[in-house]
Amino acid sequence: LLSYEQEHLDLRSFYCFALVVLWILVCLGDFCRLSINFLMFSDLHSPQCSGID
Repeated sequence: LLSYEQEHLDLRSFYCFALVVLWILVCLGDFCRLSINFLMFSDLHSPQCSGID
């Protein structure tokens, strides 16, 4: 009974850990995608500005 309870606890903590890691990965992925979009946006617009100047 004790080993089963311990195994169940480990499994539950593993699921919580996996959820936290997944959430962090999603947040990092969103941040990376936003920064990449911002960099591409600035790269696209900087030649036009220099051409106008």
